[in-house]
Amino acid sequence: MDILFASLIFIGLFILIYFLTFNKLTDIETEQIFIKTEDVDKYFTISDENEYGFLTPQNIIDVQRMMKFANMTLDEEDYESLKKKLNLDYDFCVFFENSQGEIRPIVLSNGSYLYGMGNNELVLGNDTDGVVIRCGQLITKD
Repeated sequence: MDILFASLIFIGLFILIYFLTFNKLTDIETEQIFIKTEDVDKYFTISDENEYGFLTPQNIIDVQRMMKFANMTLDEEDYESLKKKLNLDYDFCVFFENSQGEIRPIVLSNGSYLYGMGNNELVLGNDTDGVVIRCGQLITKD
């Protein structure tokens, strides 16, 4: 009787541990993209010591400076050097959305457009057709 009782406890513990471990492996955890508001002013406002800023103190975009910044984020090596120069230890994405919360692309001078400026591994969301929008996703004009 003791052997049967010990076997049932062992099998029960094994099944419990298996399901707890299996559930943790199949759960997909998502990280939230966060905004550090102090970083927006620090990194993207035009000032004498900030060569990468593209926002005036009145929050108006300097298009030429923003295009320069956007082009730097398209190349992986330039993106990594930009992170180092900005002294960032995390990946970033700068994107624009309208009042309805829809992500708006940045139209480049060659007619192509870009969803966000930053790490292309970051997912911003889905468009109206359910297609995944990634930061730095370059869509060329056909």
